[in-house]
Amino acid sequence: MFPAQKIYLNRALLLLGSLFALFLCAGNAYSELATLSRKVIVDSQEPFNCRVYSYDMGIDSSGGVHIVYSNPNQGCTKASVSYVRRIDGVWQPPIVLSNNGLAPSISTLLAIGNDDIIHICYVQGSTDTLRYITVNNGVVGTDIHVDDGGWHTRMQLNENNRAIFVRENKTWPALETKLALLTTLDGTTWNKKYLDLPSVTKFRIADFIYDNGKYHITYGGSEHLKESWDSKSMTKRVMEVFHDLHYAFSSDGQNWSEYTIDSSGTLHRLQFWTSLALDGGNPLASMYKFNEYAGRYNFGTSANLMTKSGLVWNEKIITDTSFPDNLEGMGPGLVVNGSGDYFGAWDFSPPDTHDDEFRGIDGNIVLARNGFGNNWTARAQIAPFSLEGRAILQKHDGKIFFLGLGNWRDAKLYFREYSLSELNKILPWANRTRAGTVIPGIYQLLMDN
Repeated sequence: MFPAQKIYLNRALLLLGSLFALFLCAGNAYSELATLSRKVIVDSQEPFNCRVYSYDMGIDSSGGVHIVYSNPNQGCTKASVSYVRRIDGVWQPPIVLSNNGLAPSISTLLAIGNDDIIHICYVQGSTDTLRYITVNNGVVGTDIHVDDGGWHTRMQLNENNRAIFVRENKTWPALETKLALLTTLDGTTWNKKYLDLPSVTKFRIADFIYDNGKYHITYGGSEHLKESWDSKSMTKRVMEVFHDLHYAFSSDGQNWSEYTIDSSGTLHRLQFWTSLALDGGNPLASMYKFNEYAGRYNFGTSANLMTKSGLVWNEKIITDTSFPDNLEGMGPGLVVNGSGDYFGAWDFSPPDTHDDEFRGIDGNIVLARNGFGNNWTARAQIAPFSLEGRAILQKHDGKIFFLGLGNWRDAKLYFREYSLSELNKILPWANRTRAGTVIPGIYQLLMDN
């Protein structure tokens, strides 16, 4: 063999070996993500009306993790509202704030002030009232009455670390459906005013963010009544409410601009899963688009991403739609890593994923990134089981945190913590290969030839 042939053969072997290594990396790109830490927060009961569906999470300035959840008790007619925290990497015993929470409820929420005081709200079961509690370094404050009514609620903090709320409501005596904004000057009494928004059939609050003096709200309008199966058991056909999704913005809490951001009528009242985040001051929203492909309940589903440019909202499907019998997108959660750089988490649990890297025996929870060109093809597995509640994503100090109810077979509330630097390798934002950055040796070898 001539020397030139040997050189060429060696280069070819090196290229093949490097390509094989790249293949192995690509094959591992979708395996379950390695965590910095993980924990089961609470073991949920299995009946749907007894599950831990209401939960929330926040990260304080020191990286401490704070979680609140409602765990139905007393025959699932009430719920224990519990708060648990991780300080300096050590999980503390849960603190029961109330054994009289409403069950079921989706209004058990948590926010952290810039002074690291924890703010918690929940709906009390026996009185159907909104309650509010602060926790300061593990010391629980007074349980305060905020408002009458067991309405769905969302909470935020203003620049003075005062809790503000947006709630579903009805006026009296007209019984006209409204959204109400509750604000306070002293943290003990709240002033209620109804939002001046275009009327809808019935308001259903989705998400609420207060940031830099501005209010951002999404909500459903109950505009559609359509026939669908009653549940996944598919025992009977019923008429169900479906929503368009709306976004409302205000810079003062009094004057509002409203946009209909999804008018497909695919936001099911029982599969009402949405998410809202801000990129700078610009909103982005997601929702679970219900479907009944081939006459089957909850098949052919997807999730979208809606982003605002000036006065125009743009919509993009961000889940896999390459096969029609998909079951993906339930419980979407969003977090902004940087300008134009987004992570999302959701359920991906069809009978056949058509993807050998997502073969969880009990489904899959996906962590995805919008990536170069906003294509959302960079994705990995959080867990090899289904997501059963909303995905909550938080970012702090080079880490991404996940909280979500998981596993239809044995539901539990799961916490996961990830290194952002490692996620950057597996779920790149730049224009790279499926497995990450193209191996420099391969690039140089190709250039040399």
